[in-house]
Amino acid sequence: MTDWYILQAEQFRAADGYAVSEMGLSVPELMERAADGLYKGCVDLCGESLKKIPVTFLCGKGNNGGDGFCLCARLAEEGYDVAAIAVFGTGELSGAAAEMASRVPENCLINLVCETGESMAYQRIACSGLVVDCVFGTGFSGVLSEEIQRLFAAVQGKKILACDLPSGVSCDGGQVSPGALKADKTITFAAWKPACFLYPGKDFFGETEVWDIGITRAVEKNGGAFRLITADLVRPLLKVRPENSHKGTFGGVQLCCGSKWMSGAAGLAARAALKSGVGLVYLSCGKKLRRILQTSVLEAVYTKPKGKTKAGAFVVGCGLGKKARYLKSYWKRKKPMVVDGDALNYLANHPKLLKKSPSSTVLTPHPLEMARLLGIPVSAVESDRIGIARYAAERFSSVVVLKGRHTVIASPGGSVWINRGGNSALAKGGSGDVLAGFLGGLLASGYSAEEASVIAVYAHSRAAEILTAGRPEEGVLPSEIISLLDNAFFLRQNL
Repeated sequence: MTDWYILQAEQFRAADGYAVSEMGLSVPELMERAADGLYKGCVDLCGESLKKIPVTFLCGKGNNGGDGFCLCARLAEEGYDVAAIAVFGTGELSGAAAEMASRVPENCLINLVCETGESMAYQRIACSGLVVDCVFGTGFSGVLSEEIQRLFAAVQGKKILACDLPSGVSCDGGQVSPGALKADKTITFAAWKPACFLYPGKDFFGETEVWDIGITRAVEKNGGAFRLITADLVRPLLKVRPENSHKGTFGGVQLCCGSKWMSGAAGLAARAALKSGVGLVYLSCGKKLRRILQTSVLEAVYTKPKGKTKAGAFVVGCGLGKKARYLKSYWKRKKPMVVDGDALNYLANHPKLLKKSPSSTVLTPHPLEMARLLGIPVSAVESDRIGIARYAAERFSSVVVLKGRHTVIASPGGSVWINRGGNSALAKGGSGDVLAGFLGGLLASGYSAEEASVIAVYAHSRAAEILTAGRPEEGVLPSEIISLLDNAFFLRQNL
């Protein structure tokens, strides 16, 4: 299993189909493997008590239901107290699900839609110690029916294990239907799903584990362009620094950042850029700001706000305030650039600039800045973070880093990376300036816009994780994040 793949619903169905048609696996065989994963989830939640408590499987009519029927039959044979509720009735089961249901002993199978089925089902749920949710899988969208919501209401409060996704959560967008089941643990198969990282859906997964069902080749063939940012993904992106080198070897980055009331933004961005390994950091600012920063950012070379340097990349916008108009000057120079903060708001008010983005431009908006760029409500951004990031990347011909919990990176070509790491220590003014500066330094060092974005987001979030090991997230400062950004480069030791 490659743990950095993220599959949308259609891609998962395609991988399933490929496993059957090209890898010679049968649907029942895949269900047996999925049942292995569900069994592990049951043990994780209940331990040795699993053998003593009533376990109830809520089974839909498709493959998810088949997974549940499969494990129920297996446990019944071993003497466990189990029951499977056919939520849509046994007459509606698909071929493979029907085959698995036929293995369940008659006294352990409850047909919810028959005359006495409803009362039997609710009685069984009431006495259950664990409920395994196998009703809907990746294909669910929309709103649960009133009957299903009523059934799920009887389940809430029980210990719940979800099969692939909690029922009522949309796979691709993370939207949640009223009455959706909130799991204590979710076993998702073959690869991550987008909803594992999208709110509000993520809140319904509980602890989440990817279970390998032996179709890695199918996932790689049909995995599309979504990736999870992990150490294994970042490691091969890191360049080896030549021993025979000098400051010119690693390029220079120029930062046009900071203003009278936000001098710290420029200082944070510049110090973070210095941690990227770039050879030179030029800090372009006014005289008053320079006097403040020269005592705290000793390594920078200072220039006027629109000063010309030999820098190979720019960072524009961090704390720039009303002087964000300087962006226009840098835009004309046609070099790789990170656009952050106030410069993003300037772009929102001057949309014609976005039609001629310099190559290797990276936009780093938070949700409100993204909403301004696109002229849509913030709620629209948050309800479809992946879709919005992809749309903006294509529309503006730029790499987009949509910040927030599980930052989304999208390229103009349609590739998407989702960050798993980080924590609320990053939810503090100045954290974005740190990210922008480090990212700009990587751009200047010769990394592509996509590579620089992925490495920077990983390093930023990893630093927050290291800092909060054994201390509260509330107390971490953005300046402390800078001190640990370079930890990401230790990944090279395992190349």
